[in-house]
Amino acid sequence: NVMIDSVLNMERSKVRAAGLKMDVRVAVPPELPFAQSGILALFTNVIDNAAEACVREGFADAQIEVDIGMKGDYLLFCVTNPTKKQAADAEGTTSKADKKLHGFGTKIIKKVVKKYNGYYRCFVKDGLYVSETLLDADCKGAAAD
Repeated sequence: NVMIDSVLNMERSKVRAAGLKMDVRVAVPPELPFAQSGILALFTNVIDNAAEACVREGFADAQIEVDIGMKGDYLLFCVTNPTKKQAADAEGTTSKADKKLHGFGTKIIKKVVKKYNGYYRCFVKDGLYVSETLLDADCKGAAAD
């Protein structure tokens, strides 16, 4: 999928510039019904958050795992990164120092998820921060931008 490849190549460059690694596994059809702007907003926010968390928590040379595939009629997007946290942040909060200029990424993610009748959750398991998103490929909003 050209759209997903483009977004992931851009994100891989940013992750490498931060001194991190990114392992990507993608298994999707060549065409998806989602607007490019929605996919771009979702993928960049989630992957950027994972990279920033690795840097902030001192995980030098950490690896971010990105899995994208179809699960029935849903696009599954899962990003995993190492963390020192015991639990995911409360909804709508930011762990960044300047609270006024941050915290918008989660709102953007939730807007995209709502548009595509999807699901989004974050959790911590075995020292990993996991961000999971499902988007309904059959959703009426999927065809519109």
